[in-house]
Amino acid sequence: MQRGNENASNKHHLRNRFKAEMTNSRMNGWSPFASVEMFNNLGKQFQIDEMRIAAGTSYKINAHHAINMGYLLDLKRSAGGLDKALHVLTSGYVYHI
Repeated sequence: MQRGNENASNKHHLRNRFKAEMTNSRMNGWSPFASVEMFNNLGKQFQIDEMRIAAGTSYKINAHHAINMGYLLDLKRSAGGLDKALHVLTSGYVYHI
């Protein structure tokens, strides 16, 4: 949006996520997972601005309820590359319809 003499700055990103999850009947409801998510800046020739790496596990309580916990490393671009790191412990509740 542009008002008066102000220039509007639009950033367009392509977001890709690759996730692997292992389910096995011998694991008693536990399902470990790992994922990588990249944010490519379309205005800068697909330069990666941010990358998120996650690992964790989820536990299926029954057919409709599950909980998960894990670790997320969020890397953001600065002048020297992807070096601004944020460490996050995650937890969640999932209800399947």
